[in-house]
Amino acid sequence: MTAAAENRLNALVTEMAPIVQRILSATEGKTYPFPHSCGEIALDDFVRLELPRERNLYTRTFKTNEALLERLIGLYFRVVGRLVLVAEEVEAEAAAAAEPATRAATLAEAHRVASFFVRIGLPVTLGELGISDDGGAASQAAMRQIAIRATEPGETIHNMPFPVDSDRVVAAIEAADSLGRTILAGAAAG
Repeated sequence: MTAAAENRLNALVTEMAPIVQRILSATEGKTYPFPHSCGEIALDDFVRLELPRERNLYTRTFKTNEALLERLIGLYFRVVGRLVLVAEEVEAEAAAAAEPATRAATLAEAHRVASFFVRIGLPVTLGELGISDDGGAASQAAMRQIAIRATEPGETIHNMPFPVDSDRVVAAIEAADSLGRTILAGAAAG
């Protein structure tokens, strides 16, 4: 090794050693946040785990720095992953809690629109559109054909904020037909 290279290495180690020590001191006594095979373990011990005690300052600084990068960055991504998981669980819980209210509001709005259609004479069932609504093969084939055409590339249905395929369109047609039948039955009774 040349004298210039050795001087540069000395300068790097002199620069890195206090930084590494500050990081280790900052993690000292802080508990590792996940279950560990060693039981409860401090972060600084987690970083130093299996780190050989080196007498050589260069090797000790290099290996400690390597352990810091490897273990603390890995731990960082594990913590971020857990935070994402918790956020997804919170969002799912919030959606589940809001679902009955949202579903009820959506159904009420659909009922108002369909009732308006009935009042002005617009069709609200497959039968009123001239499509067999007996649930048999003919009505299934007609709904499937409508769904396939509605989901062709370039159709505006793809502007929805969620993926839409022909199966979802068939389900929506069936739900709309069912709602229309309910409204017509109520109108006939009232």
